[in-house]
Amino acid sequence: DFGADPGKPSLESATAGLVAARGDQPLHWQSLPGTRDEVAAIKTTFEKQFGHATPEELTGARATKSAVRSVAGSYQYLHISTHGFFAPPQMKSALASGAPRGKTGFGDLNSAQDVSGFHPDLLSGLVLAGANRPVEEGQEDGILTALEVSQLDLSKVELATLSACETGLGQTAGGEGLLGLQRAFQLAGAKTTMASLWQVPDRATQALMSRFYENLWRRRMPKLEALREAQRWLIRVLPASVYESF
Repeated sequence: DFGADPGKPSLESATAGLVAARGDQPLHWQSLPGTRDEVAAIKTTFEKQFGHATPEELTGARATKSAVRSVAGSYQYLHISTHGFFAPPQMKSALASGAPRGKTGFGDLNSAQDVSGFHPDLLSGLVLAGANRPVEEGQEDGILTALEVSQLDLSKVELATLSACETGLGQTAGGEGLLGLQRAFQLAGAKTTMASLWQVPDRATQALMSRFYENLWRRRMPKLEALREAQRWLIRVLPASVYESF
């Protein structure tokens, strides 16, 4: 619920200054009705396969940044179904060409002043509860950035699935590779991260994810094979109407 109360931060947020710096160009996140069915289908498959285990489900107003931070590292499978966040073009990375020399831009991450650019891992993230509300002092901002993800302990996570648009994109840095959400989850310790390089339609993603987890858990396919079969199945059986416009 992007309009819900984002709650109070349990840890210092590195995002608030970035989101506030959007100024007169606020972002508005549309609801994703397909995610409710996606979560329900995955939960059903999980409970059939792992009857002894209890999944943690954070939906609607409960999907705050503090809540996600507190439980993300406790489970073997982490599935996040929401929007991906990418900062507006005016928010430049400190690695962008043409940035003033002699400044790193990595100092005061909560200020848009006197820096040559933002930490590249602040420019992408996952959209959580309350992200449509104005940023207020003492409140969360509703954006879990790649930088904040990288500071989590996800060493217990076997698979992190980022079921959102363009979660595999990021800023390229010489000697460091691609900086962004996928790298952040790996730095945090997740064994495998599944992310997207494109915009993805809500309903088609729901079908793809349901099929993927059935392959992974019920049919016991390896992760890559489970995804490939689900993609081929999606192309073969779903009508063109499922691929709605964005």
